[in-house]
Amino acid sequence: PFAIAQCYFVTASISKELVREAQEQIVQPFFNVLCFGIYATSFYCYFIVSKRFRDQVINAIWLGHQRRNRVQS
Repeated sequence: PFAIAQCYFVTASISKELVREAQEQIVQPFFNVLCFGIYATSFYCYFIVSKRFRDQVINAIWLGHQRRNRVQS
């Protein structure tokens, strides 16, 4: 899929017919889901299966902002 995207990016600035632009606008969201889905799938698999990974993610999201240096003067 990434090679196809690179071919598209090379030709993205070339003027095209309206039908071709409409076809590309239809295909682009599916391609975006495919590209991001690769990473999202592995994340959700780890998140569901691994308790340690789940705890680390929850800790990073909810408690990560509290890790600032709290030196009082």
